[in-house]
Amino acid sequence: MPTLVTPSLQLDTSADTTEKRDHVGLVGWTSTGALVQLLQDGVKLVSVTANAIGRFDYQLASWPSFGHHTFSAVASDAAGQSATSKLLEVDLDNQPPAVPTLGSSYINAAVACTISVPRAAT
Repeated sequence: MPTLVTPSLQLDTSADTTEKRDHVGLVGWTSTGALVQLLQDGVKLVSVTANAIGRFDYQLASWPSFGHHTFSAVASDAAGQSATSKLLEVDLDNQPPAVPTLGSSYINAAVACTISVPRAAT
């Protein structure tokens, strides 16, 4: 009996653009034909089936609420084997990162340069 491949799971960034995304996707890999339950914070979202190359994916209807979230995948096969992915941890917030500041040695620093202008022949 073939061993069930432990599923891997990540955020689907294949459609990322510079514009705001309205949805987030999950994508992963396991054994071909495995039934995969996707969970968010331990609660089942959906069951999907891995395709002919073992890939599975799912688009969430909307972004989760702000805060810390975990996602996982539990794969099972016809032989009754099951395997669980590592947790995918995601922190969502609406706060921009802090603006970097320059150290005090750069504030009001003098910049010196020398410009050489050749003299015209007289």
